[in-house]
Amino acid sequence: MKLFSKSLCLAVVLFFTSFFTWGQLEFGGQLRPRFEFRNGFKEPIQNGQTPTGFVEQRSRIYVDYKKEKFRVHLNLQDVRLWGNTHQVYKSDESLFNFYEAYGEYYFTDKFTMKLGRMALVFNDERFFGGLNWASQGRSHDALTFRYSASNKLSFYFGGAYSNQGFEPTLLTQDFYGRANYKHMEFIWAHLGEDPKNRLSFLVQNEARQSPLDSSFNYKQTFGIAAKSDLDRFYINTVAFFQTGRTQIGNDIPFAFLLSAAATFKNDFSPVTLGIDFLSGTERGATASGSFQPLYGTNHAFYGHMDYFYVANFHGQNPIGTSGLVNAYLKFEKSLNPKHKVNLDVHEFLSPVNIYDVNDDVMSPHLGVEVDLFYEYHMTEEVTFTAGYSQMFASTTMDAVKNVNNSSGFNNWVYLMIDFTPVFFRSNP
Repeated sequence: MKLFSKSLCLAVVLFFTSFFTWGQLEFGGQLRPRFEFRNGFKEPIQNGQTPTGFVEQRSRIYVDYKKEKFRVHLNLQDVRLWGNTHQVYKSDESLFNFYEAYGEYYFTDKFTMKLGRMALVFNDERFFGGLNWASQGRSHDALTFRYSASNKLSFYFGGAYSNQGFEPTLLTQDFYGRANYKHMEFIWAHLGEDPKNRLSFLVQNEARQSPLDSSFNYKQTFGIAAKSDLDRFYINTVAFFQTGRTQIGNDIPFAFLLSAAATFKNDFSPVTLGIDFLSGTERGATASGSFQPLYGTNHAFYGHMDYFYVANFHGQNPIGTSGLVNAYLKFEKSLNPKHKVNLDVHEFLSPVNIYDVNDDVMSPHLGVEVDLFYEYHMTEEVTFTAGYSQMFASTTMDAVKNVNNSSGFNNWVYLMIDFTPVFFRSNP
């Protein structure tokens, strides 16, 4: 079956390339192997546990075809660990799918429709992001519309409806057992044509089906983001609020994410000083106060070792995380157009009380993380990246991660090379 699917996808690619003279066509790909050494990644490593190392590779091939009134975009990907399959095999333990497969229709120059599988990316990806760091990425099966009222004002709105199973079996049952939303609606408004000075608003509603009784529980998120370019520094501020219910029905009276950062300009290295505050849920609470950055690219904000909000849990109450206060300092230095070095330092704190085994309140200090990474543009289409991260975790971190007897030494190393060739591009 997989052989048939791959042959079909190749046939689709060849079909589109054969018609490049009818419209504008771009045909390209990506090859991105990444080596990782993990020693306390996502949670403190415990004494007796051994670190791990592996190479994961993303391989993508895409076709983008555009004509006067429409556009079709297909982005096929394969994600695998090196050595995860036998050298001679008839089964393949890898992810093979379409990362994106959508059509876009232009009703007018200002009003367009897009439907299919697509990434939803807004602003700096705090809430909706493409999750490019993860090899598989994140995409939604959705119907969206974009309306540009002027050069300074635009709206992006739409929704999604989810189901599972196969068409012959979907006769009467409509329960959705995935961890995703059952349905979701959003509207995003953007003000300002200058990317350095902008203001945007987001309203999102989603329904998740409870595994307890199949009922629907709804949650709403409201957000505002502003960016200003002043004479000596940049200012970024974000405010998000959530209310509704969790998937299993716990009330969310009020949860929030507040963030502010200032980037100071200078000739040597831009310096960014910022703080994030994500509300949390204390042990014993029956209502959730935890903000969830549901579809954000959280790897970019809360430390590269992914201790928070990246497919893992932190807290002492199963209905919601303990939240996070993230104070950070970031340095960026371009050595020349090809070489760049970044250094990020994070101080993590818990905004709610954390208790030890004797029910005594612990220090709010969770740990300090240092992220150092280097980027080298070998050519226009080949980039090499290397990184080293160190987490100095406290005993409070052990408590929110439910870890015992940790070693106290946690680090992570990665080496990645990214090939992004464009095989063919027709004239506009």
